Amino acid sequence: MEINTSIKKHLIIFLDALLLFFIFAGPSVQAAAWHQGTPSALRGNWQLAAKTEAGPNGKAIIYYTLSFSKTAISTSATINGKSLEYRIRPVDYQRISKNTYLVRNHASNGNESLLTINQVNKKKMIVGNGTKNTNKMAYYKVGK
Repeated sequence: MEINTSIKKHLIIFLDALLLFFIFAGPSVQAAAWHQGTPSALRGNWQLAAKTEAGPNGKAIIYYTLSFSKTAISTSATINGKSLEYRIRPVDYQRISKNTYLVRNHASNGNESLLTINQVNKKKMIVGNGTKNTNKMAYYKVGK
């Protein structure tokens, strides 16, 4: 199945915006309790609800995914079964309450960005930007 040009352009714009966010967004936070990697409670694949968008070749089903491994965050978009992925490393985190974490990414140019992640339960988390937790989105666990 071929991904049409319109969807490719939207996907490239999404990935570029996400890259710029991780490079320039979010204020620096100074804290003594930063730990390398990602919290084990967040590891795995988390997905936004599917969106259906119209394109020149018909409707496309799009999923956006955040994946947490021990040392990295990766983001991807899946359009009609085909995925594009962007991996971000290194990361570290700070636990700010029982189920809430700040996850920090360091760009090679010295900038950093923050995500505030509230794990509602084992199947749902709310992800926001920076320490002010803006632009919140609900992600749901994929798989085990």
